[in-house]
Formats: sequence, C-alpha cells, structure tokens
Amino acid sequence: MTSNTDKQSAMSFKAVLLKLRATLHPVRSSLPLFMGTLALLLAAGIVVAGAFFFQGHVALALAALVFSIISCCALAGYRIAVLIKELRSSAAMLSQWRQLFFNAQWGIALLSAYDNKLLLFNPAFATMHGGERLTLFGCTIDTLYAAPDKDQLALHLVQVLERGHCRFEAECLGPDGRRIPVLIDGSTVKTAQGGAGFIVLNVLDISERRVAEQRLRQSESLLAQAQAQVKLGSWRLDVKQDTLEWSEECRRIFAVPADAPLTYQRFLDAVHPEDRERVDRSWQEALQGLPYDIQHRIVVSGETLWVREIAELEFSADGEICIGVGTVQDITDMKLKELELLRSRTMIRELAAHNERIREEERTRISRELHDEMGQWLTALRLDAAMLQMRMEPSDNQLGRTLCDMKGSIDNMIRVVRDIASSARPEALDAGLLSAAQWLLTNFKERTGVSFSIDFDPEMAADTFGLDEPRTVAAFRILQESLTNVARHANATEVTVSMTRDDEEFKMSICDNGDGFDPRIVREGAGFGLMGMRERALMFGGISSIESRPFKGTCVSVRIPLAASHRSLGAEA
Repeated sequence: MTSNTDKQSAMSFKAVLLKLRATLHPVRSSLPLFMGTLALLLAAGIVVAGAFFFQGHVALALAALVFSIISCCALAGYRIAVLIKELRSSAAMLSQWRQLFFNAQWGIALLSAYDNKLLLFNPAFATMHGGERLTLFGCTIDTLYAAPDKDQLALHLVQVLERGHCRFEAECLGPDGRRIPVLIDGSTVKTAQGGAGFIVLNVLDISERRVAEQRLRQSESLLAQAQAQVKLGSWRLDVKQDTLEWSEECRRIFAVPADAPLTYQRFLDAVHPEDRERVDRSWQEALQGLPYDIQHRIVVSGETLWVREIAELEFSADGEICIGVGTVQDITDMKLKELELLRSRTMIRELAAHNERIREEERTRISRELHDEMGQWLTALRLDAAMLQMRMEPSDNQLGRTLCDMKGSIDNMIRVVRDIASSARPEALDAGLLSAAQWLLTNFKERTGVSFSIDFDPEMAADTFGLDEPRTVAAFRILQESLTNVARHANATEVTVSMTRDDEEFKMSICDNGDGFDPRIVREGAGFGLMGMRERALMFGGISSIESRPFKGTCVSVRIPLAASHRSLGAEA
C-alpha cells in the first residue's frame, strides 16, 4: 500500500512531467496542423457534394459527402492510433524514469528556480539529508547544509541559472547531525518561454572518496618525508600528455620552485659543465633503449652536488617513447665519504709501500752483511781449522776427529748463512729479473720436484724487461709467493712462467696444471699471500688477477706499468 508521502511525491513528479510534456512534446505542436487538415478535407467534400446536389445529382452528392466523412474518420483514426502508440511509449518511458528516480542510490532533487524550494526529491536525497520526506517539501535547499557552505551554495545555484550547469562540493547535515561531504551537479530546466523554471540537482555522497583522498594525502606526505630522509626524488614523463612531473624532493635537490616550469633543457643547464655532454649522451642512448643509470655532478646555487639518476622508459610498438619514470638521489655525502675512504686507502697503500721498501732495504743490508761479513769470518775460521789440522801431531787422533767435525760444522754454517742471505735477497736479483726467476725456479724444482719452463723475449730480457729496481723486486716477490702457493695447495707437476713487455707495461703470468679452485670462494676469504700479490702490483698502479677452475689448474697474471723513463726508452725502440 502506497503511503501519502509516496502518493504526494508521485503526484508532484507526474504534474511536473506533464508540464514538461505540454511544453516540449511534439504532439502538442502538431495538433493545429492536423485539425486544419481535417477541416480542409471535410470542407472540400461538402463543396463537391453541394455542386453535385445543385446539378440534380443527389446520389453523387451523398456519395461525395460520405467519402469525405469516411476519409476524415480514417485519417483521424490513424492519427489517434499514432497518438496512442506515442502515449504508451511515453508512459513506458515515464515508468522507467520513475523507477530510476525513486531507486537511484544518489540523491535527485527538483528545485524551484525562483526561491530554491524543494518540489520533488527521491528517497536517497531524503536519507542523505537526514530529514523525513514529508517535512522536506517546501524547504529551501540551503537549510539542509552546514553553516560554512550555505552562502557558497546560494552562489553556486546562481551560477547554475546563469550558465545552465555547475558542479561543486559541499557538506550536508546527515541524520545524526554529522557533516557528509557531497558532490552536487546542478542543471536548469527551461520553460516554454525560454526562462529557467526548475533546477535539477544530482547529489552524490563522496565520503569514501574523501577518506581515500585523505589516505592518499597521508601516503604522499609519508613518501615525501621518506624521500627527504634518503634525499631521493622521483619524476614522471608522459610524452602523450606532454607533462613532466617532479616530486617535492626532486625540486629541492635542483632548487626549482614548485610553480616553475620543467623542461629537459632546464635540467641540463643544472648539470656540471664537465659532465653535461656525458649526461646528454647517456639520455640520448636511453631513448634508443639502453639502460640509464648514471652518476654526475650538478651545480645548485653555486654549490657542486653529486646525484645518481636511474630511469626506466616505456616504448610503443613503433619504438616511440610513451612514459618514463625515474629517480634522482643526492649522493654528495656518500661521494665525500668515498673520497675520504679513497684518500685513506691511498695513504695506507703508500705506507705499506714505504714499509715494503724499508723491508727490502733491510733485507738487502742483512743479506750483504751475512754474505760479506759473516761469510768472510766463517771462511777465515774454516781456514784456521784447516791450518790447525795440518800442524797437529799425526798421532793425536782425537784432535783430528774434533777438527774434522769442526770443519763440517763450519761448512754447514756457511751453507745456512748463504741460504739465509739468498732468501732475504737473492744475489741473482742484481743480474735482473730473469736471472732471479731462473734461480728461484731451479731451487723450487729441487725442493718440490715440479718441472718448470720460462717463456720470454731475449731482447727484452737483456734490458731487464724495462723494470727499475723496485718493480723488479715486486715482480720477483709475486713470483715467489705464487710458487709458494703452488707448493702448498696445487699438487701440480709443471709450472709455466711467461714474461713480456710492451711500451707501457710489464706482463707476467704463472700457470700450473694443478687441482685449481673456485675463485669466488677465495675472494670471500682471501689470504695474505694473494692480498700481498695484489698490493705489490697496486703500489705501481698495476693489477693482478687469478683465473682458476677446479681440476683445471691456476693462472696468476700480473701487469705492472713501466717507470716513465723506461716508457720513453721503449717508445723510442
């Protein structure tokens, strides 16, 4: 059973639609033309019938009159059938619109254009605005909205009347008095005279959207805080929309105001002049599909900063860029720490090189003192023992055995002193790296039984491979450490040493056919031997590398730049 409120709403809705129909429906405008056509057709029949009647043809006059009446009735019947069909169609459409009106989930209201009073509204509008449907009829719309929005609402309704359409947001008073944010879409319905007769309002509850917007703003705020903490800005390029967006942190890094336009040229102008060409070249390569990950300097307010930029670009099927996203991170602090760490490492290496030079000088001094001083004293002692043996009585067998034992001990001491002197610094080093290497490999073969071979260019070897004293010692110590590793770990049967030189650097490789190993495991826990080889090469700006595979042997490669004087000699040769 329909309530009185529903009936009143339905009647009001029907009355308004009838008014609109009377104003806009085409049937109404075509009625005068239709009635005139019927009158003209009937008048023509009467005229023809009268003419026949005055001529004495009564039967023809009656036939003409009957035909005219029948024609008018047929035409009227056809028109009535068309009108009935249109009315049924209009009724069906009216029923659909009525269902849409009353069942819509958003609020719909019809206002008077003269006083903004509610003439018609659906249940969703009444529920949204917290009032009984019967009590809302005749209310002005501004009484349903919160105080700050009342004046604005009146201005927006004036804009609706002036422009014909307006969309705005406001806050209405809900059932419990709470404020409900709504989106209002207002349009005017004109009268037959062309004036504004009604205002139609579509009101949508946007509470969920406001909550989502608030969460989005919070997320953006948290993102901005996170970016500020790590000094990481972001940007987005949309080629189709021709827009370039920078985050707040990105603008802070480049000191670009929030309202300043963004262009690629403006970014490029901020790049340090010495890095500008490289940055532009990297970006052009990125447009061709190459990765973009670059570190460079920028100049901001006269201060030089370091940034790292990463970009990912999306391309269309024809290879044109569509969208690009990227990040910009201020790495100035990290670069300063890297420079400080590099200076510290350089100082440590210089200290290690200084200590190594002192150690080699001490080894040389000790070796020479052992060889020259102690060696001479031991030789003299052995001569004295030999002379004493020659002068003793032949019958003193006990003294003779003692002197023989003494000479044997002295010989052993001489050999030990020579070994110690050679291990501290081989005398062969004075003749060049090749002689020292041959001496070292010969001793290595005698101790381990591992055979060896040396590959070298005789012409370069004659010039000691262009190495000065410190580089010769470094190369020799690297070879010595490599052979020690072979003896301890390789289980090899053969070692091959190759030495060569060009105009810029000396190259040496030590390869064996032993068990080999996984270089990754060694890098994680590299011993002091491998570290020492690397550092000896680094002292002169060189490099050392190790290539090995399990059961495939090991090859140590060393490259040491020549001294400047030897480079010039090599170039002239």
